[in-house]
This record gives sequence, C-alpha cells and structure tokens, in this order.
Amino acid sequence: MTAHREGDFNTKLALHEKYYSATSAALLEHVDGILEEIDKVIKKSEAHPIYIKNEHRRLPLIHRHNQFVRETFANVRSRYSPTTGSDQGVVNWQDASIVTVEECDDSECALAECMQDYDGSWNCEGGLGPNWDGSERDKTQTVIAAQ
Repeated sequence: MTAHREGDFNTKLALHEKYYSATSAALLEHVDGILEEIDKVIKKSEAHPIYIKNEHRRLPLIHRHNQFVRETFANVRSRYSPTTGSDQGVVNWQDASIVTVEECDDSECALAECMQDYDGSWNCEGGLGPNWDGSERDKTQTVIAAQ
C-alpha cells in the first residue's frame, strides 16, 4: 500500500512479480468457482421453463444475463494455459490480442472483431463472411484498431 501511495512503480512491479503465481492461481480458482456456480443456476432455470415464463416475468432476462456472464468467464478461462515441465504449479495467462478489421470486396465492406487464442489462431466475428455457396470471398482486410 505504501508503494502505491508513494507512486513507487519499481516496488509495485517487484511485488507483482513476487506474488504472480499466487494471485494468478487465486484468479483461476475464482473463475472456475464462478463457472461452477453459474452452471448450477442456469441448469436450475432451464429445468423449469414453464414456471419461469408464467410465474416470473423477469427470469428470462436474468437467464440471458447468466448465460452472458458464463460466456464471459469461459472466455477468461480459455486464456489460461497450464504450465508443463519444471515450473508445474505456475499459472500462465495469455495476453489478449484483439483487432478490428475492415473487410471489403468489390461491392461492400464490413467490420470484424478478431481475437487471437492461446495457440495463435485467429477467430473473427462479423465481417463479410463467406460467399452464398460457402466458398471464401476474394476480399481485402485492413486492421483499423488493435488492442
């Protein structure tokens, strides 16, 4: 706390490095715990769909919110990579790599948000998508923003 109040960046950095494994493990435990809890709530609400619709008007909204929370925590969990070899027990988190891409073909343009996963593969949502027959479009891609 003293290092934070005094703006001592080097001490704060040293403390973060010293306790990285412990804080990362605690974060992973928290994420897994939330996923477990939210799965129970979702399963319970899906077991009684008629009751939800007839007795509690706002429960469908809450159910969708719970699904969103689960998806968010699952995305965080997917960024975790277990360590193998001599450093077992150390938790590794992948840095997020997100880019906004403008895709254009001869007739139109569209934006796509792409995220790189731990293995280095890119997954994109939005954009132009494939041709009507499923074949890949002939398009250009320009990175507009990167995080």
